[in-house]
Amino acid sequence: MTVHITCTFKCGRATLDLSGRFIVSTGETEIVPLRDAVQTLIAEDRQFVCLNLARLTSIDARGLGEFVHAFTTLRRSGGDLTLLAPTPTVRKLLAVTRLDQVLPICDEKFAEAAGFCRPVPCSEGPA
Repeated sequence: MTVHITCTFKCGRATLDLSGRFIVSTGETEIVPLRDAVQTLIAEDRQFVCLNLARLTSIDARGLGEFVHAFTTLRRSGGDLTLLAPTPTVRKLLAVTRLDQVLPICDEKFAEAAGFCRPVPCSEGPA
């Protein structure tokens, strides 16, 4: 099983929900859905994005690199990226690589206070 991505819109932010495994093979076909989703959101003038990691079971270094790529791409477009609710396994990898010092992370229990509220499909949210 590879990573599956769905999109919702919450309080002015697009949220990409990642589930499954984000393990990148030599062909790197696994990075295409995330890159396409980020590019589509930027084209729709939605540069403020969350990656909900609550259902991401595993990730490798190349997958973490794609988080950095998304972060950089969004910042260059005037937006931002926040990692939401990483699992303990993913959080440990973020800490070991020190990406937790670079990428903004919001724990699930603080999500509401940070402005992440009732989700609606991306196509129904305001631009």
